[in-house]
Amino acid sequence: MADITIQSVIDRLYRTQRPARTIDTSIGQLLGWIKKVDVRTNPTSGERERYISWRPPQGVNLFEPPDYTSNLQAAYELLLQVDPTVIGAVSFDGLVQLSGEERIEAFNAPTAMCIAALKHMQALESVSQN
Repeated sequence: MADITIQSVIDRLYRTQRPARTIDTSIGQLLGWIKKVDVRTNPTSGERERYISWRPPQGVNLFEPPDYTSNLQAAYELLLQVDPTVIGAVSFDGLVQLSGEERIEAFNAPTAMCIAALKHMQALESVSQN
């Protein structure tokens, strides 16, 4: 499996036309969520089954990364996690404008907010590397 990069997730967000758990979990991985895959024996059937679990970066009581692409609150919290001082505006028809950055348009507001948050993360990383 290829490494997950901010840009690869942004590209997937621009292409999607519906909420996507696979993108949500990729965002989670960018933020430090760790995916663990175990193989366990089902006690009823005796068959071996794949079991996926997630470890959150802050030790909060969540079982998997939030629904960033479908939940406006989760997308907002993503943006605040990237930069708690960011200022911007969002419309429910899928437009987001952060102060001093390009206007983002996506099929829904949470996805547009995810794109804006990840683009902002890229910009912050670029500044910190210089």
